[in-house]
Amino acid sequence: MAAIPRTGRPYVRKARYAGPFDLAVEPGEGALEQAQQAVRERLADPSRTADLYVRVTAGEYHTRGLRFTAADAGRDGRRVTWVADEGAVINGGLALPPDGFSPAAGLVGRNAVAARLPEGGRNVLVCDLTQYGLTRDDWGPLYALGHSGAKYDDFAVGSNCSLYVDGARMVLARYPNRDEFLRIAAVADIGEVAEYPEQNYFAGYATLRNPRPGTFVTDKPTCDRMRSWATTEGVWMYGYFYHDWADMSTPIQAVNLANRLITPRYNSHYGFRAGGRYYFFNVPEELDAPGEWYLDRDHGLLFLYPPKPLAGTDIRLEITAQALLDVQADNLTFDGFRLTGTRGDGVRIAGNGNVVSNTTITAISGLGASVVGNGNTIRDCEIAHVGKGGIALAGGDRVTLTPAGNRAENNLIHDFAEIYLTYHPGVSMHGVGQLVAHNEIHHAPHAAILYGGNDHVIEYNLIHDVVRWSSDAGAIYTGRDWTGQGTLIRFNCLYNIGEAPNSPDGIYFDDAQSGQTAYGNLLVNVRKFGFLIGGGRDNVVRDNIVVAAGQLAIHFDSRARDGFVDDGWYRSIRDRHNEQWRSLDAMPVRGPLWAARYPSLARLSDDFSQPDDPEFACNPAHNVVTGNIILDDEERAGWFAPAVRRYSQVDPNPVYRLEGDAGFVDAASGDYRLRPDAPVYQLLPEFLRETGGNIPYDQIGRV
Repeated sequence: MAAIPRTGRPYVRKARYAGPFDLAVEPGEGALEQAQQAVRERLADPSRTADLYVRVTAGEYHTRGLRFTAADAGRDGRRVTWVADEGAVINGGLALPPDGFSPAAGLVGRNAVAARLPEGGRNVLVCDLTQYGLTRDDWGPLYALGHSGAKYDDFAVGSNCSLYVDGARMVLARYPNRDEFLRIAAVADIGEVAEYPEQNYFAGYATLRNPRPGTFVTDKPTCDRMRSWATTEGVWMYGYFYHDWADMSTPIQAVNLANRLITPRYNSHYGFRAGGRYYFFNVPEELDAPGEWYLDRDHGLLFLYPPKPLAGTDIRLEITAQALLDVQADNLTFDGFRLTGTRGDGVRIAGNGNVVSNTTITAISGLGASVVGNGNTIRDCEIAHVGKGGIALAGGDRVTLTPAGNRAENNLIHDFAEIYLTYHPGVSMHGVGQLVAHNEIHHAPHAAILYGGNDHVIEYNLIHDVVRWSSDAGAIYTGRDWTGQGTLIRFNCLYNIGEAPNSPDGIYFDDAQSGQTAYGNLLVNVRKFGFLIGGGRDNVVRDNIVVAAGQLAIHFDSRARDGFVDDGWYRSIRDRHNEQWRSLDAMPVRGPLWAARYPSLARLSDDFSQPDDPEFACNPAHNVVTGNIILDDEERAGWFAPAVRRYSQVDPNPVYRLEGDAGFVDAASGDYRLRPDAPVYQLLPEFLRETGGNIPYDQIGRV
């Protein structure tokens, strides 16, 4: 592996507003709700014209979720700012005292679950949640995760509660243990699925309800293990049953251990394949490793195999399913809080001009922050150990190309997507005109940044150790929309993307995505392709540095043309009702506003009788992939499909051996700055002319 350019820094909160304050809040039952009411009364005073500041003193504030409406909001140019002292925690869960746990062996013979524990529950402790006033409504049932459950009438939408010890998420008793997977041995019955084999679509699937689940074959050791379980009732499976980017969970519906057959309650959208990864969970007999737990939901008994001696530890169970800060208002600021303990989101914003800063969001099962509206900012926050993604930004108007102006800046986002393992990125963007800048995003099973829509800016981000558990994915990803143009990706550093045996990509423009610009990025140790460009148009990929890509620095295929002309795998593009054609029809691409912004898009042809016309949408035309510096010990530059070379400009992209010298200050130590006399400038005299010929490394990451 090549040397990496830099590592991140610990999270440090920025300076906060120090007063004076209009109101102070101290811990107590309903303290924040009472403070809200006091704020509303002051805002209702017509004589008040100044901003209003609320101080929240250190301590723990329990809530089922705080909702802020127009009555809580700043208006007429005023803001309302809630400032938390160090140590102010908003907690939606319940702290369980360590001395509330006792040996589970004492319940053997008196509780059916205890009787199923391995070794008679010798290593397991139990806590009776009903002693703390909790009921079945508090912990809730198990809910299915993933992409297929909504096809079924008995599917319920909800979030599962999690248990934490010292901030670390415990694992529902599973087989095999944490981070290990079983493999499907064979497929006995694919069931009713959206497509099978791949790209062969079932015409009626879109309207089909309750598709018949298929059946797969497990291996003999797994089948033997299942024979030791008292029952499979209540046992669930989670897995990447076909694709490694399509995960889901389901209860077991039926087993035939004599023939090693397993039938799920919910079928995967894509069915199964031999080799697909999965595991079982919610199995009392498998409560056999430190950090595992099981909840007897009928009796409120929480069984835990402690990860460490519990004395002095912080044990928390999520209770509320609501967002801890639910902001349906404008012009509010929340600064300095710690948010924890919800099955829902940490922050949910549906408004304009709101700010969340200096806030730690951790140990929750939903999103760190969900933002819908315009002019909102999430900055200087740490988001970690969340079940879904870090920050989701949406807003603006695509028809009028009105930008939202939402911002995710200078955040540390790590160890996210701990429950929902795919398509819950560190940051997602939809709509028009979001900014993602100066963030550090690391350690996740799937993508760092996913986006759709127009005119976003992704810049100065430090991204590493992501897409660890999938292959057909990218650290920065967008796809399948000719109209989703105008996004700029610049001055980002990506390194250590992917983890064996998976081989993902660095920056991925999937399925004819068009109109993207990426320059001045450094990509190091990406396990497959540094850039994967899936046959799109009007993309500009220039003046980047790609070091030690696992397969190729740049791969640019022509999948849309191949599907249309040569019956390639993307043959669905021949259908005028394909989602890409529908997206094209939905936007006013030939109207004066769009035509001025994206003139090439306005010239796009949908004439199926002229497939060789450069303006025909399926052709990879008007792309510019030049000036990229590639360091590769086998001197592999990249691969460009013949149609890409026919319709676009793809040279020069000079290649140097890793031990050779393009003119870097010290590539062997991770210093990829180019010396003033670097030989590569002879080949690329215009390299990064915007910054004087170098990537601005000192500005990348959190500042």
